Amino acid sequence: MRTLVKFELKKLLSKKMNIIVIIVCLILITLLFSMSGKDFLATDKNGKSYKGKEAISVRKEQIKEISGTLTNKRIMEELEKLQELHNDSNNLITNSDGETDFNPKVYNEYLNNRLNLLTNINRVYANYNASYITELFNLNLKEQKDFYETRGQRIEEKLNQSYDGKTYTTRRKRILVREV
Repeated sequence: MRTLVKFELKKLLSKKMNIIVIIVCLILITLLFSMSGKDFLATDKNGKSYKGKEAISVRKEQIKEISGTLTNKRIMEELEKLQELHNDSNNLITNSDGETDFNPKVYNEYLNNRLNLLTNINRVYANYNASYITELFNLNLKEQKDFYETRGQRIEEKLNQSYDGKTYTTRRKRILVREV
């Protein structure tokens, strides 16, 4: 087997065109991998935007700030803080569409690095298909059940739904649960 591989490599490398194609491919691969982070964008608490490697390091710091175990207590604390910020009229502005939104200072300091977390909480407690967290602003926190129990029920509901008269097979359900 080793002799066969050696012979094939020798045959492949004996032509100049093959060597040129291999070198060009290696250069292109190196270029593409080195450019992967250049378009990454992040905004810090002051509203300053970063791009590339700086943005990646800013985002890592933001994630360190909110990382940890996601417990029911922590979820309720996040929701209380969100509702507290939303109920203070000094934190809100009216955007060009006439809708109320957080002012840039509050957005950058609080919401920017928590938006994914809050969107996932919104999918469990409010509306699964919501793309923003508006339903969390008026959510009654005292009536909410265990986050993970509710999440499991939501997943079960989605998996057992009928889509155009069809349902998921048991095998497909197991695959989808693993992905969640």
